[in-house]
Amino acid sequence: YRLLTAGSGAEALELLASHQVDVILSDQRMPGMTGVDFLRRTKVLHPDTVRMTLSGFTDLQSIIDAVNEGAVYKFMTKPWDDARLREHVAQAFAQKEMADENRRLQRELTEASARHAHLNDRLAQLLSRQSERSQLVEASAGSLRDTLDQLPVAVLAIDPDGLLAFVNRAAAGLLPEAPAQLGSVPGALIGSLRDRLATEHGGARSAGQTVTVDRQPMRGWRLTLQGDGPPRGEVLVLVPQPVPTSSEMKPCPT
Repeated sequence: YRLLTAGSGAEALELLASHQVDVILSDQRMPGMTGVDFLRRTKVLHPDTVRMTLSGFTDLQSIIDAVNEGAVYKFMTKPWDDARLREHVAQAFAQKEMADENRRLQRELTEASARHAHLNDRLAQLLSRQSERSQLVEASAGSLRDTLDQLPVAVLAIDPDGLLAFVNRAAAGLLPEAPAQLGSVPGALIGSLRDRLATEHGGARSAGQTVTVDRQPMRGWRLTLQGDGPPRGEVLVLVPQPVPTSSEMKPCPT
C-alpha cells in the first residue's frame, strides 16, 4: 500500500484535498478534532473512501453512532492485534474495489440506458417520417387511381405474380367481368387480349396494336413496368378507335 500519515484531523483533510485516498484509518482521540468528527467530514467531502477508526471502550457510544450514520465502515478497539489489523485493512481495500466496480457498472448502465433512450427517440422519429411518407405515397396513389379512373381509355394493371391488380372505370365498362377478377388470375378474355398484345405489337409499342373487343376496334398497348430489379408488373392500355362510316368506306377492288 502507499501510506499517507497525518498527526491531526485538520492535517488529514489537507492531505485528502490533494491526494486520491481509498482507505482511511483514524484514531479517535486526536488534537483539535476527534476521529469520529473527522470521519463525518470525510464522508461528506470524500464519500467514496472506506473509513475505519481505532478507539478504546470509553468512546464506544460515539463510535456506535458514527457506524450507524455510515461515517465509519469498521470500528477496532485498542490495543489492536497487528495481524488482525492487516486483515481489516485488506478487507477495506476489497470493499473499495467492489464499490468502485459497482459504480463503474452503474455508470455504464446509465450511459447504455441514455443511448438506448436516444436510439428509441431516433427510431420513433424515423417511424414517424416513414409513416408520413407512407401517408403521402398512399395519398398520391389514391390520387393517381382517381386520375386513371377518370381517363376515357381502358387501363388494367397486372402485378408481378400475374394477378389482376387494377381496373379503371373505362376498362370495367369494356370488360364487365374484369372487376370480379381483381386479386386473381385474369380470365380467358383478358388473358387472350394480353397475349395478342404481347405477340402482335412486337417492339413498336408507341404505335400500339389494333385489336377487337366485343366488336369494337381498339388500339392497345402492353407495357412492362421496370424498376431497379425484376419487372414490377404490366399495364394494358386500350384506346377506342372510331368506327368508319359508310361514306368513309372504300370499295374493295375486284
